[in-house]
Amino acid sequence: MGRGVRFQWRPSRRRVPERTRGDVFSKRDRKRLSAIVLLLPGLGDALTASSAVRRLSLDDRYTIDAMTMLRPVTEYARGLEVFREVRELPLLSRPYDCLGQILQLRRKYDVCVVPFPATRWQYAFVAAMLSSRRTYIHDYGGLSRVLLQLGHRTTFVALRGGHRIAENDRLAAAMDLPKASSEQYLIPDCWRSQRITGLVGINVGSMVFKGNDNRRWPFERFVQLIRDQVVEKRRRVRVFIGPNERVEMKRLVSLFSSQIELVNLPLKDAALSLAQCEAFVGNDAGLTHLAAGLGVKTIALFGMTDP
Repeated sequence: MGRGVRFQWRPSRRRVPERTRGDVFSKRDRKRLSAIVLLLPGLGDALTASSAVRRLSLDDRYTIDAMTMLRPVTEYARGLEVFREVRELPLLSRPYDCLGQILQLRRKYDVCVVPFPATRWQYAFVAAMLSSRRTYIHDYGGLSRVLLQLGHRTTFVALRGGHRIAENDRLAAAMDLPKASSEQYLIPDCWRSQRITGLVGINVGSMVFKGNDNRRWPFERFVQLIRDQVVEKRRRVRVFIGPNERVEMKRLVSLFSSQIELVNLPLKDAALSLAQCEAFVGNDAGLTHLAAGLGVKTIALFGMTDP
């Protein structure tokens, strides 16, 4: 009989992609990745996400989208020209209508970034529904952690305290993103303007969402401040009116008439007007953060919360 043929099974030598820092992407995969940034809180919080957004934009491996739920944040995100697409979902007014839109984006993105602060479990729920290949979020514990542990690849970044810019910089570091040379707020270039000497900007309000209106400095104190600037110091005063400050606007008109300038404009135009101010005084609100980002000398008044 002829010599039998012997077969020997050999395991495949296909190399398993290397993983770095707990990431799920190989070097080959990371040539071009899609990322979505959830800018779901207000304008001030969106501005403090600048450190993470800036470092993400410096990494040419990524194309970046954003998801918002408030019109001012949408205007801000679109003005940056960093994001390929900005999706605004009416999560506050029609949350159930948004579910279908979120599901359309399910598994579309390689990376989902949830900047600080995202303490509400609903933000983690949105991230979980998107079901990206990897989610980066701070560790808030509770239901937020449970939602993103079940069947999701999530990197939880420990909270250390300090400024929100620093928290989001640590989030970017967990993603192994390039370091940025600046920690300033990202501001659209078209929102900047020439300063006017002696022009003082004031905003008496804030959002009413999540009890932010309880943080406001008393209206009577603002009236006293405006009177001091207009009557005593003979300065021009420009008062910025937000969507939740109609009552205050009427009271200011009755008190000061044409002695002050009232600004009630869309965000881009309001930013241009704000950039002209030499100084600004306001509550812990989006316009105050925006004034600081525009380089205006800013006094921020914090109420019940620790700044």
